[in-house]
Amino acid sequence: MKLILTVFALFGMYALSGQAEDKKEPTYYKFNLVKGSSVPVCEAYLERLNTTVYAKPPFCGRPEATSVPGFTPLNRKPLTAEEAHTLLPRLSKFMQLRIQGSKEDDDAYEAMLKSNGVGPSIDSLETVKKFLRDGEIVAWRYDPLVDIDNDGSPDNVLVWQGYGLNAPLGVCGQTIDNKNFSTDGSQPQVAFVLEDSQERIDENRTMELFGHPSGGYPLPAGAKSKQFRPMGKTLGIFKYKDIYYFDTFLEFSELERKPKGSPLLDVFLRKNGMTRRVCEYRMNKAK
Repeated sequence: MKLILTVFALFGMYALSGQAEDKKEPTYYKFNLVKGSSVPVCEAYLERLNTTVYAKPPFCGRPEATSVPGFTPLNRKPLTAEEAHTLLPRLSKFMQLRIQGSKEDDDAYEAMLKSNGVGPSIDSLETVKKFLRDGEIVAWRYDPLVDIDNDGSPDNVLVWQGYGLNAPLGVCGQTIDNKNFSTDGSQPQVAFVLEDSQERIDENRTMELFGHPSGGYPLPAGAKSKQFRPMGKTLGIFKYKDIYYFDTFLEFSELERKPKGSPLLDVFLRKNGMTRRVCEYRMNKAK
């Protein structure tokens, strides 16, 4: 994967310092542009961010309104319960191991568990239906497809929020455990590329387009974990003047230096086989 690494000098696993608070009144947020001044997409996205009233912290998704000129609406196609049930084991294992395994592997493992009076370990279709109904899984593709790397060929992108991404159950904006999970106090949102069958993850394309340039989470003695490390665990996609971008809040791991100050939201452009940062915003609570 060819990446301009210099733009990621400060890019680590960055978790928000506070947890989302459960309040009757919405908390308002203000974004300030800190990198990308006078860049049209950065200025336009700043206006889009700051003309939105957030009932919940905007970690799992940013505005998709088209009131600001230049933005094209992207049509989300929610996954059915059956589709989500098929993909959940694949993406869950991919997040843990960067290898998604297969249904045949799952069936053999479940049979072994059953023979030992244990299991099942894979959530049932009825459980997945409940997760979807309760908002603990939110997942969609795009129709028409998005061209996330701007190469003229559409990509079958899946965006998945919530359960299955190495995070506890919860709903975006609600306080969850961010001590034992690398998250900002709300549910993560990660993007994947699907194979044509739409039943499996395209592992190479996902790592190429959405993987962190470091190659993984750092471990002691300079090793890297086997987990899939995305560019950020709050990734969103938008289209401005016929160009696709994705954005995410920066996160950190305990073995990396944490950037100072309030959360940073970065906008990235993938083009000509390279990913570069074009905008950066600082988010603060506004009274």
